[in-house]
Amino acid sequence: MKGLRETLTNKGEQALDRWMAENAFVGWQVDPTPWVTELRLLREFRLPLNIDNNAHPFAARLSAIREQAVRRARREQPVQDNDPRS
Repeated sequence: MKGLRETLTNKGEQALDRWMAENAFVGWQVDPTPWVTELRLLREFRLPLNIDNNAHPFAARLSAIREQAVRRARREQPVQDNDPRS
């Protein structure tokens, strides 16, 4: 169905891109069982932004914040955002 996709507007994507360029760092490793490695890393390190299988105290708070943001966004009128330059 058209119009059911929830996403950021172009301006929102640009703001997220800027934030990620300044704050997000990525590393990777080839692993035949990444789900095992993920569980081990979540047990060994404090990774508050990972929600699944995470006992970090902020993970539950982040999940609640995300749920609240989705509910608020669903109450708003959809935005037509067809200009990729803005």
